[in-house]
Amino acid sequence: MTRILGICGSLRANSYNRELLAVLGRFFPDDVSFSIFDAVDVPVFNADLEVDGDPPSVSALKEAIAKADLVVFATPEYNGSIPGSMKNLIDWASRAPDPLKGKPAAIIGGTTGRFGTAHAQMMLRHILVYMNCPLLPGMIAFAHLRDSFDGMTLTDEAISGRLEKAAGAMLDWVAKVGSESQA
Repeated sequence: MTRILGICGSLRANSYNRELLAVLGRFFPDDVSFSIFDAVDVPVFNADLEVDGDPPSVSALKEAIAKADLVVFATPEYNGSIPGSMKNLIDWASRAPDPLKGKPAAIIGGTTGRFGTAHAQMMLRHILVYMNCPLLPGMIAFAHLRDSFDGMTLTDEAISGRLEKAAGAMLDWVAKVGSESQA
């Protein structure tokens, strides 16, 4: 069974990016386990908190990443970059035993503005390349999301279609990266 983990950079309960992850998850076949990590309780990174072992929420984050075959990062864009919460999650995940290192990953993201999350995705791509994560090529970014939702329900068929294609590409990526690592 392929396991895919979604990590959202927004901590908002009504996050468009969290909903994009939820919609993406519906397009995976039944033999794929898809879950979204709830990062609300992850504290701000502070090495002093590691002295007696990771906080429980950090241990849960590292365990979820370690078990995943692919991590999908959904990032909003704040001030032309990734939100601090996304960087915080990556900082924690990069600590020993470093489950993120070398982990296949993909990036999606959306915003209510007109530029999508191009800047944030480039920044996140830079960080994940540094972490040696094999990244799904291309950008899966969405703009004007406020117009694509009725409340928290995605109503834009074009976005749904792109997410469906993205789900297929992610499964192909897991298979490709997995077969390359075994060669």
